[in-house]
Amino acid sequence: AHTSGGHINGAVTLGLMAVGKCHPLRAAVYLVAQLVGSIAGAAILDGATYGEAHDFTLDRTGGLGSNGRQNPAVSLGRAFAFEFMGTFLLMYTVLETAVNV
Repeated sequence: AHTSGGHINGAVTLGLMAVGKCHPLRAAVYLVAQLVGSIAGAAILDGATYGEAHDFTLDRTGGLGSNGRQNPAVSLGRAFAFEFMGTFLLMYTVLETAVNV
């Protein structure tokens, strides 16, 4: 069977499974691979932004790759709303362009 490169993250995989475009077993395998890949990517990013020679970090924001929860002005509700809208827009775009459900 044809495998698309459109499974760019777990939200896409779960969304495609929910609409019946991805078998649950295949989705489970994709999710495990995506989680392993995200851990590896985070480790590479962490290593690339840390300077051992001078014991400092190149990430001056203190939240490299985060959703803003390290900032006290971002409440849990706001972070959830932003993540929900971003995921909704991503899934809408994937379903309307790549899958056209």
